[in-house]
Amino acid sequence: MSAPAAVLVVGAGGRLGRALARADWPAALSPILATRADLDALDPAAVDAALDRHRPAVVLNAAAWTDVDGAEREPEAARRLNRDLPAILAAACARSGARLLHVSTDYVFDGAADRPYVETDAPNPLGVYGRSKWEGEQAILAAAPDAVIVRTAWLVGPDRPGFVTAILDQADAGADIRVVEDLYGSPTTTPSLAAALIAVAARLATDPAAPGGTYHFAGQGRASWRDLAQAILDARQAAGGPVAPIVAGRPADTGPDRAPRPRASPLASQAMARDYGVTAPPWRQAVADLVGGRVREGGGR
Repeated sequence: MSAPAAVLVVGAGGRLGRALARADWPAALSPILATRADLDALDPAAVDAALDRHRPAVVLNAAAWTDVDGAEREPEAARRLNRDLPAILAAACARSGARLLHVSTDYVFDGAADRPYVETDAPNPLGVYGRSKWEGEQAILAAAPDAVIVRTAWLVGPDRPGFVTAILDQADAGADIRVVEDLYGSPTTTPSLAAALIAVAARLATDPAAPGGTYHFAGQGRASWRDLAQAILDARQAAGGPVAPIVAGRPADTGPDRAPRPRASPLASQAMARDYGVTAPPWRQAVADLVGGRVREGGGR
């Protein structure tokens, strides 16, 4: 029986990285969870040494600058993590023969389409965050054309701080909850994305013919942030939690300290289902599973 294939997870200390650490991995894969303290992925020599030491079949990059507004204030810092770091990983994977699996974002689009975005739609990012992620995608495919890039959207999870915990905390404090209602996307939970990435990694580790390129994986359907907040509270009530208050809507914040955001950037995930057999769940179902799990574990109050 062959040894499990190693998967080096870069950025294991982040929100998605923690979800990958909690996820169920198949016996055929051996995850190596590397936080920033374990591996400076901005150091090409350190990355080469890590790949030489662990000899992974797949490098899964979950590291990123995700502070959208902060990227406008610190553009070079955002570019280092979202453009330069993926480029370094791609070059190292090309040298070692590992397949790179990288996570990107719906913010590469401008939000002007009247339908969910597909992989062949032309990116047109509005702000530094989206541009830095798009530049990272281009750098990856230039260095490692067999890499797989997975764009996702509106990622939420159980970890604190985050959107889920913020909404639950406001409800528990009896505060009036007002949430943006004029931006639309595809809410995606960290457990569902982690499971999808592990499934793709398993294919990449065993099938040299597994296709590279860009794919979308996001919760099926379209929602506003207000819709998502209401769904979180309704899901907790359905799982035995307190009665859900009504979430009020408000317009998106604008101004010099706010990054531009796509008005509507839902993603279509059919190509991932076609090529990798990984189907994105409806966003409401995924949120209900996430919040229900918190309640059952005693973390949803």
